[in-house]
This record gives sequence, C-alpha cells and structure tokens, in this order.
Amino acid sequence: YWHYYDGTGGGGGDTTAPTVTGTSPAAGSTDLAVTGNVTGTFSEPMNASTITAGTFTLTAGSTTVQAAVRYDGPSRIATLDPFADLAAGTAYTATIKGGSAGVKDLAGNALATDRAWTFTTASPGGGTSQTVTLPAAADTYVSSAVPTTNHGTGSMLGVDNSPVEVTYLKFDLSAYAGRTLESATLQLRSAGSGSTGTQNVKLVADDNWSETGITYNARPALGTSSIGTLGPTTTNTNYSVALNAGGLAGELGQQLSLGMDSSSSDGLDLNSKEAGSTAAPKLVLTIKN
Repeated sequence: YWHYYDGTGGGGGDTTAPTVTGTSPAAGSTDLAVTGNVTGTFSEPMNASTITAGTFTLTAGSTTVQAAVRYDGPSRIATLDPFADLAAGTAYTATIKGGSAGVKDLAGNALATDRAWTFTTASPGGGTSQTVTLPAAADTYVSSAVPTTNHGTGSMLGVDNSPVEVTYLKFDLSAYAGRTLESATLQLRSAGSGSTGTQNVKLVADDNWSETGITYNARPALGTSSIGTLGPTTTNTNYSVALNAGGLAGELGQQLSLGMDSSSSDGLDLNSKEAGSTAAPKLVLTIKN
C-alpha cells in the first residue's frame, strides 16, 4: 500500500494574476504635458523589484524613452518619469510587460499579458486651460473610539471631534508635473449624517499611508493650516469645496494626500469611493500647459 501526494496543489496560496486597473494618461488622450509622467495602477500589491525600466517602457515609434521607473507600495502605482521632456504633439505608447519576464505580485504571479496604451502629448504653444476630474485613489477615516481599527473597506468616511474622527484622501497627480494649477475643488457627498459644524481640509505631508493599513494609532499628521472648509451640511447632498490653489501648486507631479478634521462634536458622515463612483470623493483641477 502506498499513498501518492501531489505537492503542487492545495496550498491555498495566492494564484490570482494581477491586473492593471488604471492608467494615466488614459488611452487615447491628447493632452499630456511634455513634462508629464506616465502611471499604471495595479489591482494588488506588487513586487517592486519586478517593476523596472525594462518592464515598464515608453516608446515613440521605435525609439524608447529613457526614464526612471518607481513603484509606490501603499497606492500600488508604478510611475515612469522621463529623464527629458517629451516631444509636443507626439504619439507615445506605454507598455507594462506581462508574462514570465514581466511584472509580478508579491506571490510571484505575473501580469498575464502586456498592458499597452497609446496617447499623444499636448500640441506645442497651446497654453490652454484644461479641467480634469480625478477620483480618489484611496480614502478612509480613523477614529479615537477604536484606535486600532482600520476602516478602509467601508463605504463611509467620518469627520468629528467627539470621538475624534479624521478622514484621509489620496489623489494621483503624477501626470501633471510642470503644469500650472489655476483652481482646485474637492467634490464630496454627505451620507446619513449631516453636521452643523465646520470641517477643515488640510494637506497631509506623509503620503506613505495605505487605505487598508491606517488606524488612529498609526496615522499621518495633518497640516496646521486649512486649505478649504465645508459646512454646515445636510444628509445625502453633494458639496463642492473650493481649495486654495496656491497651497496645492507644489503637489502637481506626485501623490496628494488630504485630511479632514473638525472642532465640532456634531460629526459628518461622507461617502467613500466604496459607495460607488457617483458618490465617491473627487478632485477637480483646472490646469494650464
């Protein structure tokens, strides 16, 4: 009597191939600044050592653009940053390599096939204004009532002073390096609780937080100055918060983290991106080439 054991299965490990869930600029776009970067967002955490200038490339025809490639773990975003300005009015193709020689997740699963997309840089001398609407790449809140609990998968965000609840939002501005910011508006939708108080929007200098890792006890500090305010509010209502463009000007070309706090004990509930694209937080920018 003998027993055969097949050691290739039944381990229960991660066997799901990662995917590219978003790109910037989008395929077919025609307005990337010549100083802009190219990004790809992944469906799950990736092995940073596999995301290199050899697996994330940019070409114009048969010419490869020399660039630095980096990967940000918390946001799952790979960024290709050309060493020199791109040519104006030119078509470029970005490729994130799949297969055995391509990018892989932390379990070693490879992107199934190459992800390639083509876009065109802005025409020379345009100098025109453009409005872009960016969904939050990450959003969550933390609460002093449950200081070790993460709320990253929930559909609600909280802003309160009793208990202290602070909302965190992250937006990817990496494609807009070298542009001029003319205006910025934060779009939010209240949920089941409005507030008679005022909520403050502040910059968060530390972008190294993740939606599913942040807690009250492990949270980045908010800036001391408000760049926008909201309130009073009612339930299930859309709001637009004008932000101080001067305070955001240095954020173009990188990740932008915002925080919301309040001195009011009349707390506000907001919809998170998990509540659906219509209600999700968005950042509307008017920028100039």
